Amino acid sequence: MEYIYHFALPARFQTQKVNGEYIPEQFSEDGFIHCSYRNQLMGVLKRHFPNTEELLLLVIDRNQVACDVNDENTHGGTELFPHIYGALPLAAVLRTYPLTRNAQGIFDLPEL
Repeated sequence: MEYIYHFALPARFQTQKVNGEYIPEQFSEDGFIHCSYRNQLMGVLKRHFPNTEELLLLVIDRNQVACDVNDENTHGGTELFPHIYGALPLAAVLRTYPLTRNAQGIFDLPEL
């Protein structure tokens, strides 16, 4: 089983779930859902969520996603990130972890 991860804003995750699927707000702009591998999570948090107080970490079974999932870098770097080119079926979401900042202002990631 190959896991990939997606950070969602908790309120948006609740409102963007329709007919057993999740489509994040930025999907209409980007054309895909941004995901990460486990070793990329802290870097993504620091780069993309510096002022966010609460997040939801979705653990996704890549094999349960029917649409294309491509490893690529759309910003010109060499590090590849998984991108889901379609709606995320909720059945592929194995776990969700609410994340909040600790006393040092850092998100504590669960043991994955």
